[in-house]
Amino acid sequence: MTDAQKHLRNQLLTKIHTQKEHKNIVKFGGKEAWSEWVYVRFGVVSCKRLSIDELKQVLRFLQDKEQWSGEMIKPDLYGRYVVNTENISPKQNTQILSYKKSLGWSGSGFYEFVAHQTGVKIAGDDFLALLDKKQATKLITGLKKIITKKD
Repeated sequence: MTDAQKHLRNQLLTKIHTQKEHKNIVKFGGKEAWSEWVYVRFGVVSCKRLSIDELKQVLRFLQDKEQWSGEMIKPDLYGRYVVNTENISPKQNTQILSYKKSLGWSGSGFYEFVAHQTGVKIAGDDFLALLDKKQATKLITGLKKIITKKD
């Protein structure tokens, strides 16, 4: 992340945490309520794991400039990886989905395998963004072993 990106990110975080709506959520529900607010929209419990574009979207939500659809927002994998290189990389995400497809897996069977391998329960392919780099590597290794045994 460049210095300009770090500066912009810090500005966005400051703006988010000084918004009236953010203060009301924390005041009436505590920090847990804010974590839940972020989680149901972005799949993470803290803004520190969000990309710059996602932080801009949080700000738009808090300022009522954008309405939330009620569904989890598709994660910005590349942006999150730029912010924190410990997050799953876009390349890892693509590789996992490719292995999933080549195995012909879909739905709950694949998600149970992910939980077994990583300890992280997911409910859709977009939730792979919840994995860190180490967990993604472990999942890729497991998928490769299954593919190798299948051939």
